Amino acid sequence: MLAVFSSICMACIHLAVVAVYLCCTYWPAGALSASGHHARRNSAMDGSTIARLESVFINTPLKRMLDVRDHEDYTFAMDKQLQRNPMLVMLFENSVQRLLRGKATCAKQYTPLFRSPTSVHPSAQCTFVSLQINTCGFQDAVNGSIRPALFLWYNAPSSQFDLTSQLKRNYMALSHVPSMVTVFAMDGRVLHQNSSSIAFMGFVSGSSDPGRHLSDPSNNLRRLFVLQPAALDDMLTTVADGRTWTSLVQ
Repeated sequence: MLAVFSSICMACIHLAVVAVYLCCTYWPAGALSASGHHARRNSAMDGSTIARLESVFINTPLKRMLDVRDHEDYTFAMDKQLQRNPMLVMLFENSVQRLLRGKATCAKQYTPLFRSPTSVHPSAQCTFVSLQINTCGFQDAVNGSIRPALFLWYNAPSSQFDLTSQLKRNYMALSHVPSMVTVFAMDGRVLHQNSSSIAFMGFVSGSSDPGRHLSDPSNNLRRLFVLQPAALDDMLTTVADGRTWTSLVQ
């Protein structure tokens, strides 16, 4: 059974950092006016639907945390977060699918929160927050109707053990991925390698001189693009714009 919230009871929440989304659905799947990642296609039990998430409540602590003033600012900020965090997109999609099936569920995940979602400047480093998403119903204050909704609780109560356990599981899974995974800083420093990366490049995590410029041939990132220097410039420009760069590297 889904819990039901109203704007009146939500107004009583002062300390928790919360938001509520209404889930609007359309049958059959067709054109949708909303743009961005808040509009997602989901498969419900009765066929294909399009679900649009519309924020209907954000409290003051959340506004302070994300530095937003109203629902429009919050929607823009969350769209940018979703563009940079595919795991968050899947978390929303899975919650919406369960909501459309009428299932009362609770999903909890540590997720990065980018202070400046479109910037790659060092000052734009992310912080991890504990995000809990509950499927629920939201009661209209005017006509009393109850509509499907998602209740988001940022910085939900958790422990250091929970975070450490999640990081250990992520590390264990990443270590056994057959593809080479290497995390670079923008200056070419290697921040993390999985086993396939170490087999290919050797263990170079943290080995680059922080002062070594990208133009230096011995820079690890430059070495990876040694046969395609123009591709490196294109990649850096693309990432600096907050977009994803994909290509084959010789």
